[in-house]
Amino acid sequence: MMLEKLRRLLPQHKLDGWLQNRSDIFLNEYSRASDNFLTPLTGFTGSTGLAMVLMDAAFLLVDGRYDVQAAAEVDKQWRVIGPKELRAQQLSGAMDFLIAHHKKNSARPLRLGFPSAEFSHQQITNWQKKLIDSNITLQPVAQNLVKSLLATLPQTQMDEKTTPRIFDHDMEFAGESRGNKIKIVAEKIAAKNLDGFFIGDNANLSWLLNLRGDIIPYNPIVTGFGFVESNQRCTLFLPDELLAQGFDKNLIACYPMNQMNDFFKQWRGRDENKNKKIGLHDQDCSHAVVQSVGGEKTDNLVFTDDPITRLKAIKNKTEVAGARAAHIADGIAMVNFLHWLESEIASGGLHNKKIDEKIMAEKLWWFRRQDKNCIAPSFETIPALSENAALPHYQTTAKTNRVARVDDIFLLDSGAHYFFGTTDITRTICLTPRALIDNKWGDDFAEHYVRVLKGNLAIARARFPLGISGGELDPLARQFLWAAGRDYNHGTGHGIGSFLPVHEGPQYISGRSHEPFADGMITSNEPGFYHSQHGVGVYGIRIENVELCVAVANGDDGAVLGFETLTLCPIDTTPIFHKNNLAMLTVEEKKQFNDYHQKVYDQLSPHLSPLAKNWLRDKTKAI
Repeated sequence: MMLEKLRRLLPQHKLDGWLQNRSDIFLNEYSRASDNFLTPLTGFTGSTGLAMVLMDAAFLLVDGRYDVQAAAEVDKQWRVIGPKELRAQQLSGAMDFLIAHHKKNSARPLRLGFPSAEFSHQQITNWQKKLIDSNITLQPVAQNLVKSLLATLPQTQMDEKTTPRIFDHDMEFAGESRGNKIKIVAEKIAAKNLDGFFIGDNANLSWLLNLRGDIIPYNPIVTGFGFVESNQRCTLFLPDELLAQGFDKNLIACYPMNQMNDFFKQWRGRDENKNKKIGLHDQDCSHAVVQSVGGEKTDNLVFTDDPITRLKAIKNKTEVAGARAAHIADGIAMVNFLHWLESEIASGGLHNKKIDEKIMAEKLWWFRRQDKNCIAPSFETIPALSENAALPHYQTTAKTNRVARVDDIFLLDSGAHYFFGTTDITRTICLTPRALIDNKWGDDFAEHYVRVLKGNLAIARARFPLGISGGELDPLARQFLWAAGRDYNHGTGHGIGSFLPVHEGPQYISGRSHEPFADGMITSNEPGFYHSQHGVGVYGIRIENVELCVAVANGDDGAVLGFETLTLCPIDTTPIFHKNNLAMLTVEEKKQFNDYHQKVYDQLSPHLSPLAKNWLRDKTKAI
């Protein structure tokens, strides 16, 4: 077992425990298979989590999206800790949990190692402050011990792609030149009285240089580091395998990543650079990178927000037009898929062909890639039937793959990258009305579905002044579930990139977000509800559209902002017409819902076959 092997290795490094996350050295949300060390250690396949290995215990800390999934995936040696348990113990995070556990079980000093290249400097610094006076210390380790153990196995993880590629993101899609972006960023650096800024965020780097890559699954980003100086000099540090790629190197000085230490030693050693300041965002840079950029002393480092992050989030006119085009293309694929699925059900396909989750995901991708501009999925498709839908980030495996039945509900969360934009959409549908009739939870599902829909509509019609953040908008989506004593353990919305990662900050619709919205920002709108009993899933609901923040009016203190819904796909009305649920919608909500469906029909119908067009007309009839 990997866990026992790790425990045997710890004393050799004078360690009492080990911390392992899911990040690569660039702290990306998604990573190549060979850079994921959390899964081989724990068995957990989710996109984020923290393994805490002690000599006498092993914990896996996850957020609310993954508590049920993690418990199902890990073996009995691991204890899964989710937000509910932390709240029950009145603990606010991983270090509070560690301190409480240590006080209860041991009085001796505890020394935990962590791979210094895979944890952000900000996180480690915050944790170290928490651990003062706790008799617990965190020890950075240059070599990941789990990685070294995997290297001793006969077969190690291999990336799906062995020849990663970097390519230029053309002006027709980017809308702004690399030179102009560098100039604007350099001016912002100078305004902060900095001489240079180190870019650790791969998405920011890709946006700045108008470069994209096919290195990491689902994320068309360049994996490397960048350095922009106030005099507009720009340096790019890349792994050796990427340096030889034939991308446009104009305005960029390119170096191997393993020469980064020497570069900054020389940069700091120049007469004109003595005592000059480098800015970086310590949330975007690992503990090891901060030491590399700052040298033995980090006095010349200034921890500050990356100016690129907000620039990237506010889409220009070309990116906005591209987002609209991407959602038309995506809506065509979604309608063709849903029409196909319903046709299969009507013809008895669920009995004869045994359509399962995997087949449905593959068929949806087939419809998407009929568009020549569709490059890749923007994340792994979530095709979840009934009980599997209770896991917000469910992934189909050979063990969990379910054959569809006529009494199933189907939660489908998916998206795609197009050259001109990125999409993310979730629909929850009743495969037939029997889903609400044959299941004892049918009435509850239908009611909660309408409450989720009301939350989605509330965000979409929101009007708010400048300065309002996602944290202030978040209750609009939750209020109808709160009224019934319900909630969901994830944010209501996340920013979305322009042919960049589907999860993009700084704006989020979440109670933890304080970033003001601005005209041109794109965010998802995805309230949900997930029902489990005794740790076993029953059903799940999520309705997700993508919204463009736009100025809708002028107020006393400036522009009034609102949202334009970009996603184009019908929303299932079966639960709305179940029993008396239609009465749950106000006159305003019904009009909003009907107006949205009319927009869907008007924009998609010219691109559909006669049969699909007739299907869409039926699905978008006014309620």
